Amino acid sequence: MAMLETGQKGVRPHIELAQTVVAAVAELRQEVIDNFADGLRRKPDWESLARVKQWVLGG
Repeated sequence: MAMLETGQKGVRPHIELAQTVVAAVAELRQEVIDNFADGLRRKPDWESLARVKQWVLGG
């Protein structure tokens, strides 16, 4: 998210790695879901987090 917030390029490889890990390890998937939910509760208008959530979880 820091890369998105600062306008840096090269986010895709990080997202693809996160997608692979989340798909492979069920325990980590739930933890990632919980972390996204926590972040969006704290800052509901955090656009970068919402985008990353969409990319990583696909929904």
